[in-house]
Amino acid sequence: AVAAMAAALNSPHEISAAAHLPSAIAARMGSVELGVGAVTALRLEGPRPSVEYRADVLGKALGETVRLGRVETEQFWTGIGAVQPFAGQADRAVWRVCPTPSAAPALVRRLQAAFGSTEAFYDWGGGLVWLSVPATGEGGAALVRGAVEEAGGHATMIRAPDAVRAAVPPFQPLAGPLAALSRRVKQGFDPKGILNPGRMQEGV
Repeated sequence: AVAAMAAALNSPHEISAAAHLPSAIAARMGSVELGVGAVTALRLEGPRPSVEYRADVLGKALGETVRLGRVETEQFWTGIGAVQPFAGQADRAVWRVCPTPSAAPALVRRLQAAFGSTEAFYDWGGGLVWLSVPATGEGGAALVRGAVEEAGGHATMIRAPDAVRAAVPPFQPLAGPLAALSRRVKQGFDPKGILNPGRMQEGV
């Protein structure tokens, strides 16, 4: 799926979005009927003749495809943007991970092996991975951030139970020199430390 999305995004057909949902996650898209199985979706925008022409060319290159209507398209991409498949999972931690796209599948497999019940879907052609992991202990922070750092990227904890959020910094910790630079920039804009104290960096 990541290879197909990369090929489409690198084509001249002006793909405006590309996402991949494994079958279990695709089944949760609610009002959009996606059929059975995993879904790899490409979004085309523009004047209708242009969209139809590009869709035809891509269909021939990629094989059998299904086109969503305008309403279904809006519902689908709104659901992707809102991380709808992971809504209502109060007992799990949701991570926004930005790896190198080609490294995304191996990263997900590694985390699935580590956690056993990791769920994931891909946006931005694989450059954005949404992860849902058990919210025990630190919500998987060490494993997720360690794997992401090795794959080239960063991870942000978006949602978790209050106890986990209180114990785990939401943003990827910065290396020493970058952390010091970030601290000086924030102090320059917020010398009294009244804007989200401790939210962006511990102690700032």
